Amino acid sequence: YKSYDVIFPNGEKVEFDRSGNWTELNCHKHGVPLPVIPAEILNYVKSVYPDEKILKIERDKKEYEVLLSNRWEITFDNELRVIDVDN
Repeated sequence: YKSYDVIFPNGEKVEFDRSGNWTELNCHKHGVPLPVIPAEILNYVKSVYPDEKILKIERDKKEYEVLLSNRWEITFDNELRVIDVDN
């Protein structure tokens, strides 16, 4: 299994699978850019945690994991439904 990591000078990181699809966006300084966040996840976070940024998002074949600026972690299934929230 191959993957590719891109690390920017400011320390933010993007990981890609061998097909070029992102698997992790780690943007602890400025937050994950809004255009790359699936709309359902972005809408959920904006409605439930309006003052928080998404600092990290990971995806695999089964789910998405999101880390917010308040350090809460939210897990979404592939249908983009919330399946777990951890603080």
